[in-house]
Amino acid sequence: MANILTLAIFKTRVRNKLDDSSFSDSKLTQFADDVNKDIFNSYIWPFCEKTFVGTVTTTTSTYDFPSDHQATIDMTLIDPNATASFLTYVPYKQFDTSYPDPAQLTSATPTLWTRFGSSFIVGPSKPNATYTLSMRYLKDPATISSDANTFDVPDSFAELIVLGMYRRALESEDEWDLAQPV
Repeated sequence: MANILTLAIFKTRVRNKLDDSSFSDSKLTQFADDVNKDIFNSYIWPFCEKTFVGTVTTTTSTYDFPSDHQATIDMTLIDPNATASFLTYVPYKQFDTSYPDPAQLTSATPTLWTRFGSSFIVGPSKPNATYTLSMRYLKDPATISSDANTFDVPDSFAELIVLGMYRRALESEDEWDLAQPV
């Protein structure tokens, strides 16, 4: 089900709860973005999970992660005969120590992967064929910055978003006693 609640709706709800229709618009926008990120990063929720499917070719071993990638769950390589196998993750320092010059290796079926910056490397050598790569990952939450934005967090979490924004609003007004959880 699509999310329909916009930032503007959440701002109205929080202002009603505060009984302050003039509470700072920019502060509420920031609080909404903070709450969205807090929810995403507090637990591995199903709405944070995503799948990417792409192609690994014989010409390169290094690929960019999807733009909304936060953390990889796993990678599966599917060969031209539709046989699937998981790639083993190896930290890049271990990869570099074990394979200081992967270009010198004979092309083969990738068996492992490593991460460096915003890219991942399959290997240890260049692929010997074209493969399909399926990556399950946790996505980064979208930035909430405009009244028309909807949240990645499902609408069923609306009260959690309102209460998170409300608590931050109280704290910003030095109402620490009211901002404390019950």
